Amino acid sequence: MKGTNVVITLFCFALLAGCARSTSDPALKLSWAAEEFGWKDDPITAEKLLQESLQTYRKQMNGVGLAETYRQYGLFLRSHAVTKLKGHYQEEGFLDETIRYNTRYEKALEYFDKSRQLFAEQKNAGMLSNVYLSMAKTYALMDKVPESCDCLDKGRKSYAPLKIVQVKAREVGVDEAENFEAYITLMQKQMGCPLEMTAGVTLDSRRQ
Repeated sequence: MKGTNVVITLFCFALLAGCARSTSDPALKLSWAAEEFGWKDDPITAEKLLQESLQTYRKQMNGVGLAETYRQYGLFLRSHAVTKLKGHYQEEGFLDETIRYNTRYEKALEYFDKSRQLFAEQKNAGMLSNVYLSMAKTYALMDKVPESCDCLDKGRKSYAPLKIVQVKAREVGVDEAENFEAYITLMQKQMGCPLEMTAGVTLDSRRQ
């Protein structure tokens, strides 16, 4: 009898584990995907969730959802979680069959650019500036300094019209600076961008 109870208990736990992360909400799937490649180091599950969100938003013709999915896909491809599974991706590949491990940064930029175009159409200056920053960091990983500097400059210009920005999905590290512009300036200096790009920007005490 005890053995039967143990089996039933284990079966119930298995069912709960399988159902705990089930949803039809593509926005929630994006949130889970960000967790999986961001700090759970499970990029395989993350890409599955990204693909499911992408398919749903495409069927819905949801431009807002697609813009964020493309952005998250770019971040996924650039993540440490993917880098750690180099062997797996070289042998098995990605669910997006156009991606190769050695060209993942280039494909990340393609996804970021799709996101950029949609956010520009939606006049979402906050997220547009964020995507430019993501592109700049990706170019930096590829040692493409001029392209990185150009994206940083565009990110600053996109941000300029905004007095107060409440962007929840920022690039890692932004909140360590006094504000978004200060972070851009810091990155420009680290990248060795032309001095005129960093001129006229001062740090202040505002937290955004």
